[in-house]
This record gives sequence, structure tokens and C-alpha cells, in this order.
Amino acid sequence: MTNSTWLTKLLTQLTNNRHRQLLVIEGDKSWQHLWLNSIQQAFLETNPRFKSIAIVDKKIVSASFLEQILNTQLAHMLGQEVDLVVFDSRQGISPNSLAQATGMIRAGGLCVLLLQTDWLKSTNPAMKKFLSYPLKLTDAKNGFRKFLNNKLATHAIRIKQGKNLPEDIFTPPPQSHKISMPTSEQNKLIDAVDSVAFGHRKRPLLINADRGRGKSSALGFAAIELFKKGKTNIAITAASPMQTEQILVSAKKYAIKIAKFDSAQILEGGGVFKAKGQSFNIQFYAPDDLIANKKSFDILFVDEAAHLPLPILKQLTETYGRIVFASTDSGYEGSGRGFKLRFTKILQNFNNKHLSLLEPIRWNINDPLELAINESLLLAHNSLETIDTDPTNLKYEKQSLNDLFSQPELLSQIFNLLVNAHYQTSPNNLMQMLEDPNSIMWLATNSAQQPIAVLLAFKEGGVKSITTGKRYQGHLVAQLLFKQTQNNYWLTETSYRVNRLAVLHDLQGKGVGTKLLQAFVQHSQEENNVSYISTSFAGSSELIRFWQKQGFSPAYLGLKRDKASANHSLTMLYGLNKKSQQVVANNLTSYSSQFAHLLQSSFQDLDADTVLQLIKFLPFSQLSFPIKYLEQQPFEAVSQQLQLWSLANFEKIENMPTEIKKAWVAKILQNKSWLEVISQQHHFISRKQLEIAFKDWFR
Repeated sequence: MTNSTWLTKLLTQLTNNRHRQLLVIEGDKSWQHLWLNSIQQAFLETNPRFKSIAIVDKKIVSASFLEQILNTQLAHMLGQEVDLVVFDSRQGISPNSLAQATGMIRAGGLCVLLLQTDWLKSTNPAMKKFLSYPLKLTDAKNGFRKFLNNKLATHAIRIKQGKNLPEDIFTPPPQSHKISMPTSEQNKLIDAVDSVAFGHRKRPLLINADRGRGKSSALGFAAIELFKKGKTNIAITAASPMQTEQILVSAKKYAIKIAKFDSAQILEGGGVFKAKGQSFNIQFYAPDDLIANKKSFDILFVDEAAHLPLPILKQLTETYGRIVFASTDSGYEGSGRGFKLRFTKILQNFNNKHLSLLEPIRWNINDPLELAINESLLLAHNSLETIDTDPTNLKYEKQSLNDLFSQPELLSQIFNLLVNAHYQTSPNNLMQMLEDPNSIMWLATNSAQQPIAVLLAFKEGGVKSITTGKRYQGHLVAQLLFKQTQNNYWLTETSYRVNRLAVLHDLQGKGVGTKLLQAFVQHSQEENNVSYISTSFAGSSELIRFWQKQGFSPAYLGLKRDKASANHSLTMLYGLNKKSQQVVANNLTSYSSQFAHLLQSSFQDLDADTVLQLIKFLPFSQLSFPIKYLEQQPFEAVSQQLQLWSLANFEKIENMPTEIKKAWVAKILQNKSWLEVISQQHHFISRKQLEIAFKDWFR
């Protein structure tokens, strides 16, 4: 059987089964190019209008039929469909990109991995951005590639140069089955969208689904159903117009075939639909435009919502009364987990509804490609079932990462725990922890050797000579502190940065995370060459309290809010020896006055609880309270004295009634205008009333 005949037979079977497949082609470059030519010919025979892309790290001049898409551009294409995706190990195989791209492949399609013969011994360019200076690609380990290779052996069709073609993959095609349009699950979604459009305002709908479940198509169907019932203008938005393409394509198909509209036309930035002499419009708007300039329409669809910053999603929810959010449930997008864990808490304040789509639409159940990717990238995240959850019966010890690839069950449990506990864990993190020589892991395990908690850290610093103006890749906290202080200490000294600290949900709040961190700190103190431990996280007051209890000191609060969490990123430090403890203390002192100053500019919108939580551990000089303010002395005569007194007496501010406390922090510490403070604190209607409340409490 020739290559072309074999491929045509494979594609025909996939089309009949409505399945997709992972095809691994391992050999030299020229031989692989012959296979790509055969794949092109086979698609031309079975699907002449097929769409194909190659995911690359850098675009190269090529006469190939494949459209080259950069890893960095791929996220903007989510929601579109293709038939063929090609990865080349010479360009690097990014786990995130592999997961994203395969989710775009429709039934009958292929994902092709071109692996060079010695790919396990070669470098993986996808690791380049994860390696710290001065590490090179040749320094990276190959744990992820070994793990992936083991999975490919059982979950992919593998063709090796010089070997016979596999013949045992072909099975008689089942009876052809058709997917009704829409499916029963999609009909439930259409009904839910109908309730948002015609029911009570301010009841947003959140739709979650894995890739290929037809959520974008269902939004297109729902749009036409709304038009049939009298709505005329629907707005759609996403991080990129390309991400909403499937909504428009599906709406056009549904309008003509099902709803029997007279015409349906997709235009740049939307679509126009006509029926019985009336026109209906779907219009794309950029998210920031929707916030800056309030629009008039019947309902707003937000597709691929996880790709938008949480503050924007929150503002959209507050601005528009009828809104539907749709996003991917899988954690491979990184921010997708942030959306599910963080944004759902925000929506609880708006009496929201939630809907999940489970059955695949773009392909049939038991799809070989979906199974292969879920297994290879550990995407099948489930709740961990443990035998022993007694927090007093746990072991805390370092976990070797060198052979973790050969322990798939343990690795799956660890990664599952990380994904379920932390909102930004993605498959790229799996690759990094298995291949970065600077990665360190500690586990808390039960009597059955199951991981209950995991701490993932990375070694930083140890830079022998500092060059002014140079950026030292990978040394995230060390580089940040050096930039802020211009003190070489942070980069020249070796440190550990805690990247993840995840605890099984059932044991959170029972001291497991504390004990695991303490074991890690104690072991680090015994290593003479490590000076300090750092951590950086989205600074919620709850997390700040946890790290402060462990003896960590605030070192720097980021000026911009994190897109996924909507919080500022906070860096905290723990000195492991006398010298580092002194350096950390000196940094704390110098940062205190700067933080107080920034409260009146960059941090004016920081919530009162976070402000007080940080001030609690920042050293400020005591100053007497301007007692005459409680009599007739004007506020403008003592405002700075009030600020300085408040910085050193946070415990008195914390004891204030909630509304007075929020107003006091906003006015005294953050220097907001009286009008702004009053507008935000609805208990007060004037400056006079607010000042009376201040003075009465102090009296």
C-alpha cells in the first residue's frame, strides 16, 4: 500500500466516524516533507477545501501549502476551525499550543507531529523562554518529552522512517450518523439565552464547555432565534474579532437552513440578516470600546471570555443589563482557570445563571485525538479521591523531578492538584517543571503515598557579574528587586522563588500548606548557598495574611493589576540568614515610605482591607494624633499629620466600623477627593456628614 493510498484510507475512516487522529511522523526532514506532500494529496481527494496550518516559533520562507501561525498568535484564532495542524519538533512543541490547536480541528481532521529521529536527545525550542540566564537549551532536561513520548506510543498512530506502515488501525466504518442542528444541549443553551434577553435584567449567563462542544455555534443559533422573536440588534465581543467568526458562520447557516430567512450576509465586523422585509444585525465591538462608549443593543455575547482581563469583564457586567459569557472550561489556556475560579465569584453578586455543554459537536464521542491530547497533557482534570485525608498523618519531603516522567499516576495526581488549586496552571507548566534544571518540588503525602499538597519553586540569582541595563531572563523576583532598588544583592545571591503552593481542597485551612512551606524553608536554611526565599502572587488580603503568618515581608506591589485575578501582584521575602534578614528589613523600611506615597497615586483604587493588611507589616514612625481636628481645626491643616498617624496606627483604623474605615482609608491614606469618597460610600451624602462621622468615632 502506498503512502497516499494509506492516508486516503485513514482520512476516509476518520470522516465516516466523525473522528480526528494524532499522527506522528518520525524521521529526517526530507522524508517528512514527502509525507506532507502525500497528506496534502490525500486531503485534496477527500476534502478539497481543507484548511491547514503549521504552528511555528519563527516563520520561515517556505513553499508549503501550510499557513504558518506563530505560537503567540494562536490564541487569537480560537473559535475557528481547521482540518490539519502540523507541529515540527525542530520548531519546538509548546504544550499550550498543542492543546489549543487540536481543539480547532474538526471531524475528519489530523494533527501531525513531525519528530526528528533523535528528538529526545535534541533541544526543544519551546523551552527557551522558560530557562533562566545563563542556562541554554542544551541545559534543559527532557522529562516532558520522555513523558510525551511514552503517551504517543499508545495514543497516536506512529510512522517511523524505514518501518512498515501500521495496518491494524483500520476498522469497518459504523453506520453514518448525523448531528441534529441544534442538539438537545444546544437547545438548552438557546432557551437560557432567551431568558437573558427577555427576562429580568442584570441576570448574566455563564456558559462553560471544553473545546468542540459547540458553544460558539449555539450562540449563533440563539441569535437567530432572538431575531425571530423580535430582537433586532445583537452585540458580540471577544479579545479578537477572529474569535467570534464561528458565531457568525453558524448564525448564517441556521438563518438560511433552519429559520428560512431571505438572506444572511457576513460582513467585516458582523453580519446582516433579512426576513420578511426586516433587517437584523450582529455587530462586533472591541471590549474597551463597549466600556468607554456605552452602546445600545438588545443583548451582548462575550465569546472566549477567559482571554479578557477580569476588570473588563466586571465592567461589562456592571454596564450592560443583558449579557452572556462563553468560555472554555479546560485549563490549558492558563487564564481559563482564572476565569472559572475568579469571575464566577464576581457573577454571584449579579444573580447569574450557569450552563455547561458536555457532548462534543465538532467531532464524535471517543475521539482518538481528544483522548491522546488529554492523556499526553494531563488535561482530564477530575476531583482527587484520596484514601487518607488525616492532616496529622502526612509526610513532607522533597520530590525528585528527574524520574517523575516515569511515574505517570503520581505526575497526574500532582498536576491535577495544581490545576484544581491554582487558576493559572497550564500544560506549559507541566513542561517547565519536568525540563527546567532550576525547578524544585516538595510534596505532602498521605499514608497511601498520594500527594495532598505540592510546593513548586525555582532557583534564582547567583549571577556572578551584573551588567547595567541587562535583563536576566527567568530571575523574575531577583530581577524585579534589582530594578527597583539597584542593589546587586538580589541578583548575585542565590534564592528560591515559590511559584505554586497548592493544597487539596478538603484539607485547605488545616495547616497543611503551612507545614509544607515550613519544611521547605527549614531545608533551604540548611543549604549554605541559598540566601532568601521569595514569592509573588495576586495580592488578595487572604493570601497576604497567609504569607505574613509564615514570616514573609512585603517587598514590592506591582503597579498594574493582574489580568486573570484583577489584583496587584505582591512580592514577599523571607531571609534565610542574618545578612539576608537585615537586607530584607532594610528593603522593607525603604519601601514603606514609597508605598505610602503611591497610595495617593498608583494605588488609589486599592481596597481598604489590602491597604491595611500591607501597612500592618510596614514600619512607620509614631506620631501623635492632631487632637485639635476634633474641635475646630480644618482638615486641610492636619491632613498630612492624619495620614502619618494612620500609617503607624493601623490597628485603630481596623477597629473602625466598616463604612467609616473604608472612607477613612480612601480619604486619609489614598487622598481621594471628598466627592469621590462620598460617591463610593453610600452611607454619607456630604463632606460635612462624613467628617462628623470621623470625629464622633475618634471622640
